[in-house]
Amino acid sequence: MLEDKLKILGRPGSVVARMIVDDLKLPITVSEFMKQFEQEYSHLVNVQPVPLMPGVERLIRHLNRFKIPIAIATGSRRYTYELNTKFHQNLFESFHHVLMTPEDPENHQNQQQSSQWSKPYLMLDSLKLFQPELFGLPPFLDDC
Repeated sequence: MLEDKLKILGRPGSVVARMIVDDLKLPITVSEFMKQFEQEYSHLVNVQPVPLMPGVERLIRHLNRFKIPIAIATGSRRYTYELNTKFHQNLFESFHHVLMTPEDPENHQNQQQSSQWSKPYLMLDSLKLFQPELFGLPPFLDDC
């Protein structure tokens, strides 16, 4: 399952849809699959909000407490981003900027060449393990 996830991460939705339709030999077109997927995903997200990853809220509140500007860089398009964040608006209003994938398919193909997709400095299993002081930031306070 992880192998499958790694094959699709960071790819445009149309490419992922093509892979799924082809790999599973589905009897529908890619555009039909994408339309059905968007409808189902929209319904699921409206019924059950996308949960925050462990440690995210603590980190965001901590950075805001010390007036440290923060931004989001996402491979999501506006529609998906808004679906995923709508139940957490109070938290997402804390971000100063949001960089999303362009709606223009031509620009979307160049997405992974952008510096936003550079390799991370540090990989963590959970943001609960993040130590702000390692990056010159104030350490977490007990009440965060």
